[in-house]
Amino acid sequence: MANTLPSTAYKRVQSPSDSLDGIAGISMVTGKPIAEIFKIAVEKFGLRGTHGPYDINEARLQILFATFGYVAGNYKELTSISDLPDLALVWQDTDVEQGFGRVMLFHRMRDVANPKQPFAYVIDPAAQTNSGKQVTSELDDLELTWFMPLSPMAKAK
Repeated sequence: MANTLPSTAYKRVQSPSDSLDGIAGISMVTGKPIAEIFKIAVEKFGLRGTHGPYDINEARLQILFATFGYVAGNYKELTSISDLPDLALVWQDTDVEQGFGRVMLFHRMRDVANPKQPFAYVIDPAAQTNSGKQVTSELDDLELTWFMPLSPMAKAK
């Protein structure tokens, strides 16, 4: 089955390393350069600026999203794609025994050509991802296990 998608709202940002996929997700959502987000992460969390791996855990992702005006909820177990909010970071286990995985961006939106039919896609920031799967609507193949809901912060009145 061909993976043809309507125009997506978010553009793929490639992660410079395996441990910065969450930072790439923030870059995709906010439209800010990944280098800018990484610089803030280094300053806020005392990360070594040139050598990883980096521990960009749930709490750090939440802090960084808040810096750019987004609320990032706690990770929740994913039982069905239909449970996902319209925007979320999703987790794919790559080594269950070691607890390794990677973060990707999930988005559900309306197709301008067919507004009554929403479609969902995932953007994978990993450098090693096959170019045909970097942005995909074939979600069942991904075996996603966790998600972090995302939403813009409410504007102060």
